[in-house]
Amino acid sequence: QPAQQQAAESGDEEEEAKPAPRGPVNDPHEVTFTLADAGKEATQFKDESGTDKFGKWAVTRYERDRSNGMSALGPNVIQSKVWVAKDLETAKGLYKEQAAVKGFPERTESAQGTVEKIKPTRYGEEFAYDSAFYQDRDDKIYQHYRFVMRVGNVVSVIYLFGREEFFQDQKDRTWTGQGDWFTSAVFHRM
Repeated sequence: QPAQQQAAESGDEEEEAKPAPRGPVNDPHEVTFTLADAGKEATQFKDESGTDKFGKWAVTRYERDRSNGMSALGPNVIQSKVWVAKDLETAKGLYKEQAAVKGFPERTESAQGTVEKIKPTRYGEEFAYDSAFYQDRDDKIYQHYRFVMRVGNVVSVIYLFGREEFFQDQKDRTWTGQGDWFTSAVFHRM
């Protein structure tokens, strides 16, 4: 902490912007979303882990009701899958594979056209995202986002689904930045 304060006081912005160094991630659950991350009125739907050809993985999924009140609290679906790959080359291959995935395999609602004018904050050594929208029977607009990040040998896929107004400014139709909390939280654990 004193080193961070010293960097801030000396005006060294580059040092201030970097998170405190952490040891290597061994357990992908250290990176996935928790119920505390999902927030009020969220219910855990998935907490699984295993090993595949890439390495150890873990996935968590939280959902909240689609009512107006619950939708205002944050995304209605918050899912994270994290791999701790065997090595850097495996992680780079996994990132490339996951970044190429289209159609939101994590979704339950349909996905229609791309969300225009959205530019979320980029995190990690490699970063990609995809977006789409869904209009329900009551003409409420929801948005799908799938973010893929790689830091070293750790790869994460974050899926968020929620009301349009949570993600997109209703006047200028640009990214509100609220979704960045989720990608930033995972990035800082990687």
